[in-house]
Amino acid sequence: MYQVVDPAISSITEYSMNCGNILAFDKEKYNDNTAGWLKFFVENIGDEAMSQFGAVKGYKYTVEGDMNTYTQMVAEHLGKATSSTTWYEANMISEISTPAQEGVQTLLNGDFTPEEYMQSIQDAHDMSK
Repeated sequence: MYQVVDPAISSITEYSMNCGNILAFDKEKYNDNTAGWLKFFVENIGDEAMSQFGAVKGYKYTVEGDMNTYTQMVAEHLGKATSSTTWYEANMISEISTPAQEGVQTLLNGDFTPEEYMQSIQDAHDMSK
């Protein structure tokens, strides 16, 4: 079901991930309490995001129960990840990333084939030149 196009570029256990959460701390105010909170946050935010919002973040999950098929698939595969890369839209200009982000739901709904989805991104790229 899953395959790597070019194993020289990435392995089957390398996943593209969004940044997750952006946190900034004042070096002078960072202490053991802050470190404890940060550890708690990182260990629990995946389950909290899933149980409260049905959202997949770049963290491991222990949440079980009813999830839609795609969410379950993503959560299972995140647990197998050994490394990550930048989410592919992260390096796109907005003229290309917008159709990529907007079209993914259409792809998942089955209203776009993978070829049509990628063609829409190619078309946006060509028009942006």
